Amino acid sequence: MATVNRAATLTAVLLSAASLAPESMSAQTCFRGRPAPTCASFFVTEAEGGLAVPLGGGATAARVGVDVGFMRNVGSRSAFGATVAGGAYLNGDESGFVSLRPRYRYWLSPTTSLDVGPGVQWTPGRIERIEARAAFTYRDLVGAWTEVDFDWGQGSTTWLIGAKTGAQAGIVSYIAGAITLGILAILYANNAD
Repeated sequence: MATVNRAATLTAVLLSAASLAPESMSAQTCFRGRPAPTCASFFVTEAEGGLAVPLGGGATAARVGVDVGFMRNVGSRSAFGATVAGGAYLNGDESGFVSLRPRYRYWLSPTTSLDVGPGVQWTPGRIERIEARAAFTYRDLVGAWTEVDFDWGQGSTTWLIGAKTGAQAGIVSYIAGAITLGILAILYANNAD
């Protein structure tokens, strides 16, 4: 419970800090991220999938997740904010995870961006990891990401790579994923009987 409280407190602090950025641009908050002056701030809604490859040896695991947060443009090329992510490893020893991810976005053009940032990840067994993440996004709708996770409890490092959808495509992916997982759970429950 203390871990959840720390994550909630840190999330609130990071999102509050993002809202303190100067408001010298238009006051528009966008659902799909775009640079200033089109958007002063924007929501982040992403769904992602990828592969986790342990660098010290071990089994490769598939991972799916969602990322939700808020960012504020600071000038025409930069944005700061944070997201909270959750997801699951589809095979391997672990199941679900929750991550807190401060984020910096650099607008390469009005339609493309590069996001970088650290993160802290918790899993049900209280495995705590530090994440280093980079993502390329086109029109805030589709993109690719890579991440390196260091598990300080086990001293192991994992490299991840994957694809993501954002904005409206991210919401559609959330819904499609939830329906798919629900159907699989029903099928699994029926087969277990």
